[in-house]
Amino acid sequence: MAYALGQIARRAGEAPGSVTLRIIEPTKTLSDDLARLYLRVVRLWRDEARNRLLPVYVREVERLTSDAQPPGAGSFQRDEAADIERQIAAAEAQAAAVIAVLSTDLSEWVFRAEGWHADKFAAYVKSGTGVSIDALMSQQAVRDAVQAALAENIGLITSVSDQTRLRISEIIWRGFQARTPRRVIAREINHALGLGRKRSLRIAVDQTTKFSAALDRARQEEAGIDAFNWRHSGKVHYRPEHKARNGNVYRWNSAVARTDPPGQAPFCGCKAAPVLIIPEEAE
Repeated sequence: MAYALGQIARRAGEAPGSVTLRIIEPTKTLSDDLARLYLRVVRLWRDEARNRLLPVYVREVERLTSDAQPPGAGSFQRDEAADIERQIAAAEAQAAAVIAVLSTDLSEWVFRAEGWHADKFAAYVKSGTGVSIDALMSQQAVRDAVQAALAENIGLITSVSDQTRLRISEIIWRGFQARTPRRVIAREINHALGLGRKRSLRIAVDQTTKFSAALDRARQEEAGIDAFNWRHSGKVHYRPEHKARNGNVYRWNSAVARTDPPGQAPFCGCKAAPVLIIPEEAE
C-alpha cells in the first residue's frame, strides 16, 4: 500500500520544501554474483566441448581421413556425423538442466538484491528526513520489478547458452567438413567461449543496473515521491541526451520517464535521485 512520505515527514517536524535523497548505487558484488550464474552455462559448454565434443570430433575426422576422403568434400554421409549430432544434443540437454537449476539460484539473487535495495532506500530516507519507513514498505510495490527481472534474466541466460552452442556447433561442423586439425578447432572453441564470457559479464552489470533502477522507481512511487533528479552516470561513452538531462527534475508521469527513464536503456548507468516534496501543512 502506498504511503505519503512527504506528509509523514511534515508531521515528524520536517520543514516544508523539497529534499533530494541519496541515490542507490548497485554494488559490484551484486553484479559479480549475477555474472557467476551466467558463467555457469559458459563453463558447461567449455566442459562439454573438451570432454564430449572434441574427442568424438577427433575420432570421426581421423576415421574419415584414414578412409582417404578428400578434405572439403561436398557432402558426407549421415551416419558419419551421427555421433557428433548425438553429442551436441546431449550437451544441449545438459545446458537445459543447468538453466533449470539456475532459475532457483536466480530467484535467490533477485530477492537478495531487492532486500539490499529496500534496506538502502529506508536508510537514505531516514538520513534525509529522520523518518523510519521499514514498516511501511511492501513487497507488493516491487512485485512487477521482481517478476520482470526473473523473466528477463532467465531469457538472457538461455540466450547466452544458445549462442555459445551455436558458435561451437558451427565450428565443429565446419571443421568436420574441412578435416581441420584438433588444435585449430580447440583454439576456435576457446575464442567462442571467450565471447560468451564477455557477453555474460556485460549482461550481468547491465541487468543489475536495470533492476536497481526499476526498484528505485517502484519504491519512490510507493512513497508518494512523484519527481526525480536525473543524475548522469559519468560514463565515457554516454548518450548526449542523457548527459543533457543531468540535474534536471522530471516527474515519473512525464514523457521522459515513460519512454526513456534513468537506467533502463542498454548499458545506461544514469540514476533517479528521489525529490521529496514536504508540504506546508500536514494533513
